[in-house]
Amino acid sequence: MSDPCARNLLPNPKPTDTADWAFYTGKDIRLQMLSDNRLHITNQSGTLDSYVYTQLQLPAGTYRFGAEVSAPQGAYASNLLRVVIMPRTELTPATWDGQAGRIVTPANVVPEDSTVEFRVMVGPNANCAVWVRQLFVMSEEDYQHMIANNI
Repeated sequence: MSDPCARNLLPNPKPTDTADWAFYTGKDIRLQMLSDNRLHITNQSGTLDSYVYTQLQLPAGTYRFGAEVSAPQGAYASNLLRVVIMPRTELTPATWDGQAGRIVTPANVVPEDSTVEFRVMVGPNANCAVWVRQLFVMSEEDYQHMIANNI
């Protein structure tokens, strides 16, 4: 019998703090928590390709990455949510039109056990900002289970 529960694989999906999210040196990003568990990301200097990330060890399978997102402040990244099998295999991102709401990547296949980096992008100009909350990474099966149960 199949498990009736969908599992979010992120350790801090609300999020409640910034501890599970990082950015690479050379990116001038301000990362902070706002009320209501909103992870707020600001591109402070207009560095292109700016994002915060978290990494997970995942077994081979098909996965979705999603979040609730605010309307952007300033320009926005049209590839808001990105998935990268480390070190450099980029999978299909979630395209975004800058509208607030829920956004989810297409189903992405991780062909073998891997470290996978999940990125939340911010607009390319100085002071561009966006917040996300209710983030998830889950198997395609769990995602479909969640949708079928109107969650």
